[in-house]
Amino acid sequence: MNCDRFALTVDLTNTFRHTATLQKQHLHFSLVVDEQQPLPLVKPEFHFYLFDANGTELGRSEFGASKSLDYRFKVPLHVVPNGRYTVVTTGYNGLGARYSATVWLGPAE
Repeated sequence: MNCDRFALTVDLTNTFRHTATLQKQHLHFSLVVDEQQPLPLVKPEFHFYLFDANGTELGRSEFGASKSLDYRFKVPLHVVPNGRYTVVTTGYNGLGARYSATVWLGPAE
C-alpha cells in the first residue's frame, strides 16, 4: 500500500508559543482507522510519522493495541519551531480500510 503525505505548516506567534511552552503543551497527532474490509481475519496496520523540512523524523505513532485501530503520538512544542512539516501515513493490510487524521495543540497528558 502506498504512503499518504500531507503538508503541515506550523505558524505560531511568539507570544502564543511562549505561553504554550510554559504550559508544556504538545502537538498531538491522532490517526483513527475505520475498518471496513472484506477479510475480517486480517487486521489493517497503519503508522503515522512527522518529519521536519530536512527529513528528520520528529515523532511516530506507537503500534495500536490489538483490538484498537487508534494510533497516537505527541511532540513537545519546543522541538517544533515554525515552519513546514510532512505528515506521512503508511498502511499494511489495509484493503477497504479508511482513516482520518487529526493534529491539535494541547496539554501534555
